[in-house]
Amino acid sequence: MGEVYKARDTRLERIVAIKVLPKDLAADQEFVSRFEKEARLASSLNHPNIITIYEIERSDSILYIAMEFVDGETLAELLDAGPMPIRKACGVAAQIAAGLTKAHEARIVHRDLKPQNVMINRDGLAKILDFGLGKVTTELPEYGPDSTTWTSYDAGTLPGRILGTPAYMSPQQAGGQAVDFRSDQFSLGSLLYQMVTGIRPFRRATLPQTMAAIIEKDPEPVEALNPKVPLALRSIIRRCLAKMPEDRYARTEELCKELQALEQSLPELDRMVLPSFLDRTGRWPALLGIAVLAVMIVAGVRWFAPSLSIRSPLTTGSLNLPEEKQLAVLPFSNVGNDPANQAFCDGLVEILTSKLSQLEQFQSALRVIPASEIRQEAIQSARDARRVFGATLVITGSVQRVDERVRLTINLVDPQTLRQINAKSIDTEVRDASVLQDGVVLDVAALLGIDLSPQVKQVLMAGGTTVPGTYDFYMQGRGYLQRYQDGQNLDYAIGLFQNAVKQDPSYALAYAALCQSYWRKYELTKDSQWAGSARRDCNTALKLNDKLAQVYVTLGMIDTGTGRYEDAIQKIQRGLQLDPVNADGYSELAKTYEALGKIPEAESTYVRAVTARPGFWGTHNDLARFYFRFARYPEAEKEYRRITELSPDNPRGYNGLGAVYLTQQRFPEAAAMFEKSAGIQPSDYAYSNLGTVYFYLGRYADAARRVERALEINDRNYRYWRNLAAAYQRASGEQQKARGAFQRAAELAEQQRNINPLDAALLMDLADCYSMLGEPQRARDLLRQALELAPEDVSQMYQAAIVYEQLKDREAALDAIGKAIAGGYSRDLIERSPDLAQLRADPRFSTLPKR
Repeated sequence: MGEVYKARDTRLERIVAIKVLPKDLAADQEFVSRFEKEARLASSLNHPNIITIYEIERSDSILYIAMEFVDGETLAELLDAGPMPIRKACGVAAQIAAGLTKAHEARIVHRDLKPQNVMINRDGLAKILDFGLGKVTTELPEYGPDSTTWTSYDAGTLPGRILGTPAYMSPQQAGGQAVDFRSDQFSLGSLLYQMVTGIRPFRRATLPQTMAAIIEKDPEPVEALNPKVPLALRSIIRRCLAKMPEDRYARTEELCKELQALEQSLPELDRMVLPSFLDRTGRWPALLGIAVLAVMIVAGVRWFAPSLSIRSPLTTGSLNLPEEKQLAVLPFSNVGNDPANQAFCDGLVEILTSKLSQLEQFQSALRVIPASEIRQEAIQSARDARRVFGATLVITGSVQRVDERVRLTINLVDPQTLRQINAKSIDTEVRDASVLQDGVVLDVAALLGIDLSPQVKQVLMAGGTTVPGTYDFYMQGRGYLQRYQDGQNLDYAIGLFQNAVKQDPSYALAYAALCQSYWRKYELTKDSQWAGSARRDCNTALKLNDKLAQVYVTLGMIDTGTGRYEDAIQKIQRGLQLDPVNADGYSELAKTYEALGKIPEAESTYVRAVTARPGFWGTHNDLARFYFRFARYPEAEKEYRRITELSPDNPRGYNGLGAVYLTQQRFPEAAAMFEKSAGIQPSDYAYSNLGTVYFYLGRYADAARRVERALEINDRNYRYWRNLAAAYQRASGEQQKARGAFQRAAELAEQQRNINPLDAALLMDLADCYSMLGEPQRARDLLRQALELAPEDVSQMYQAAIVYEQLKDREAALDAIGKAIAGGYSRDLIERSPDLAQLRADPRFSTLPKR
């Protein structure tokens, strides 16, 4: 509907998009009246996933809208390349659902959601276009078999009677019935179906056939077109595409939360969809979809053709920054989504976060959320960083690498308003270590309004390299190291760090990274040669630079892991002297004290960590878990409650409270906390924990339903399948499904065993599965291995008792449950376990300790 131009608002000095209506429509007063009414309605929506309408103006015979300019591509253009990776599709759909939620809360229905009406900007932000626009025309357009929309004009709707684009209409729209917000859910389901399969769900040769299919037919199953689509996403699509509105979502917010939770549960490498703004020849292409117009002035707006120049840095003038800076650095977008550049991108963010964390010791008002916490919570948006961590500032960005050149775009965002406060663009060669190694953190500090003294700069730059190209190896290695659980990634990291020290034998930080990598290798394999290599390279790093706090902490970790506890304490304390707010240092020191049996010292260390970072929920979480481990439930409850006060929308605090209540057999309160956690952010672990509550209450069918819900979000967790099998065993009429669930649990656990064959808990769970599948010898072998790896773990002893019972070995079961009770395992939970009912009936059970 009309042409769109890029323009500059000369009064407010901003880039805008101008949509000019065709003259015949601008002359139709009835159309103009309705058009202006609906545009005013749409302009009331203020949301980051909805395009902002600034004004509607008329100049002579020209009627136009000034709106937010989105520098990116339409979803239709992105879909031209075929199906999208699953996580990308979830990310886009979740953002669309978030925008629709805002509109539906305001009782506004879009009615024409389609790929052409969704834009994706440079930073991966989805924007919904044309709320309330282009719904009336004066003639019936043609419809072709390959059309995704009406072909006579841009917006594509039927005149006055049926509003919407046929391929994406709901059955109610296609039937000319009244529609509500659930009609938009159907259209979003059609979009999502196309995003993951590459084709529209109701594609037919003619308009009548399309309309009839929407009303009467079910689309081809998603899994038939793309078997990689997980069960949870197929379930969401099916629900959106339900023929009857009442079978869709009661609230679009619920749909949005399910998509967000699913996106976060999917593999991290499959990232948000991003348009590529740099072609393979290195030229910067013109903006897409913008009509070129000669320069003219209309109502203070200067119009111009798109520029081919590289965007210059943005500076906003005076910055209105919060006094207390709780900073989150989010994963940077890998522009072009080239897997070969992902480690480079991830490593840059990891290093930037680490260096900013070093500033905390010099900036009392600065707290940086660790990169590991961002990964663990799968934070992808500024809004989520504020919700989960209470972030007051967020760094986002993008990385675009072409051959040996790289472009970084760094944005400082207010997570409350989602407005960009400041930004910086950096174009450099990959070989230029001075820019990537030191310049990035200096630029970010400037964005934060932090002046760095020469002393602070010296700390930030300690242990670096000046050899061209070496920093590239280091940065990619750090990217792979953050996903060290995958043995292949760990080997890649080691190889890259080895290349770095080979090119620059004086590169202290590369030796430190090698030390960490070798230690992770030891943790996965238990091969002592890796522990020796780790210690050697840590000592080499300290010989090159003895001011690296993290190296002392890592050495302490190695000493703790190899039983040299007193040495570990000395080294970690030295690290904390160099960096008094080092979060890893406090955590490792407390663990070492625990290993020595110095429980008061361990507690005081956790308390010191809270004091050092009083506003960070993670330190309270560590202290709460410490209290929980030692059955100090009132104190654990107090710390978990403190988390809910610091970060009311953080589901982890409520989940921790639920665990405390579950252990205390306060089942209704436990269920309420797990429900609260799931209500904030639907998660597999919250639903699984709810299943555990119902299991202990003997409500096995309810337990099965909750675990099934967890599996809809994450169907790759073998423990959920195992728990589901246990619930099926006891739920009336569902016993026949138990064996299939146990088999699936064993399959997934074996896959994980291939990655880490020395995981004691995994081996015990496998023993349980095989005992239930009628393979007793296999179960016994795994049980023996698990107990050899973790002979003091009371949870393992409890689980061993259950497996021995299943294997009809009462003597071994009594011995194991006795050790579990003596070690402090909850007698109350043992009394409630249905797996141990026959063992409890044995007179010898009553003679066991009551602890």
